[in-house]
Amino acid sequence: MGTVQSNTIGLSSTKANADGSLPATPVWRRSEPNNVGAGTGPTFARQARQPLSPSRQNRKSVTTGLDVAASFESDITIASIEDFAEGIFFTSYVGGAVFTPTAVTANSYTVPSGGALDQNTLVYARGFTNSGNNGLKPVGSGSTSTSVNVSGLTAEAMPPRNALLEVAGFRGSTGDLEIDSDGNLISTTLDFTDLPIIAGQMIHIGGLAAANRFAGATNTGYAQAQIIEANKITLAFESTTFAEDDGSGRSVDLLYGRVLRNVEVGSTNYNEQNYWLELSFPNLGDTGATLYRYIQNCRPNEITFTYPLEGLATLSYGFIGLAAPNATATRQTNAQNALIPTKTSPLSTAIDLPIIRIPGVDPTGTQSCFKNITFTINNNITAAKCLGSLQARNLNAGNFTVSIEAQLELFNTTIEEAIRNNTTLSFELTMRNDDGAISLIIPEMTFGDGSLEYPENEAVLINGAINAHQDARFNTSLIMSFFPVVPA
Repeated sequence: MGTVQSNTIGLSSTKANADGSLPATPVWRRSEPNNVGAGTGPTFARQARQPLSPSRQNRKSVTTGLDVAASFESDITIASIEDFAEGIFFTSYVGGAVFTPTAVTANSYTVPSGGALDQNTLVYARGFTNSGNNGLKPVGSGSTSTSVNVSGLTAEAMPPRNALLEVAGFRGSTGDLEIDSDGNLISTTLDFTDLPIIAGQMIHIGGLAAANRFAGATNTGYAQAQIIEANKITLAFESTTFAEDDGSGRSVDLLYGRVLRNVEVGSTNYNEQNYWLELSFPNLGDTGATLYRYIQNCRPNEITFTYPLEGLATLSYGFIGLAAPNATATRQTNAQNALIPTKTSPLSTAIDLPIIRIPGVDPTGTQSCFKNITFTINNNITAAKCLGSLQARNLNAGNFTVSIEAQLELFNTTIEEAIRNNTTLSFELTMRNDDGAISLIIPEMTFGDGSLEYPENEAVLINGAINAHQDARFNTSLIMSFFPVVPA
């Protein structure tokens, strides 16, 4: 029997039913952790009698408690966030559809359902065998529930299991999309309320090709769709100063994807998503067999995004679960077919963070200099235990809290004044690489700390402790918008 080495351990996950059990045909997804945290699995509490006795010895201990947890750290990739994002937010994705095509013909992607997309919807394909089947593509006319019609494809009878087709936006007809005199997006024909975007979601105005952007050089960029009307989207959190443009001769692309935001219990999209995690241990069984441990009925509790100076951004997950039986040679259904993620490019903190800003302090994000950021989401989950039961009965969620610790160069007195006056501000961070983009917006928050550091031969630094709170417009603390693709 060989030893069990940490770097040979595998980790996969799948979504569970509301009661914590697995569906009949679960879809497992492989994770790519940098490490698995100590204490992942069951931790037993024991207590021994310690009577007063001439023998001066304890009696045999008994089991008095069981805690089940899991933690791991990975590089931040689009996949590492998408796989558990619903569980983080206690809500379901809304917005653009995501498909797993079962075949490709010369003029369509075959999908299980939901494929009746409007003409000029943009879809982004990745992971297909034929390179020409990948990339951003406009949908043609005549799509049906099981057929997304796109011309110029190469037939694939059996695409790779991890191939994806995602709604990525919409292409306006020539001259239809415009920027009005107030810097908002307007249309003549396109009804914006027909698009799968919601108020508060980040969008990107302008596509990958110059022909699908406004002529004005400053009219390409990110913005929040703050108010969505039939022929107007009122913008906020703009990454550029949008100037009036009639869109003449241009078929402008509007890019978007899915979105998550924390919602009230009882809301349509409220979702207490449970997961099962599988840890594989090569050589743990007899004759070197691989054994598998399952962390059952667990939820993401504390999630931390870390952005160091000049490095890879990392993501740490902490789960709380209900059960973790002994490792076994028997795998759960479909676990051996875990999907290999497709969006696995890492995020460099030097080149893949196009937007980091506190608009009330630095509207353009070009003046402030962040040295590091630690962004934490906490669901404050506790395991509900009862007398007479070793295993907890269920998991109780507390308040959804969002906090940031950041260090910036002290470039003026605005930050200090905001801290002293407890000014309500907002925060935006956008991550982007070849796998797409994710935008994080805290609509309302306050600054704390304010302590200064004086490093030799460097700028004076100020430490900020940011705490989000429910905002008045969207009733949320955090909005996370996903893009299948955006321009570099």
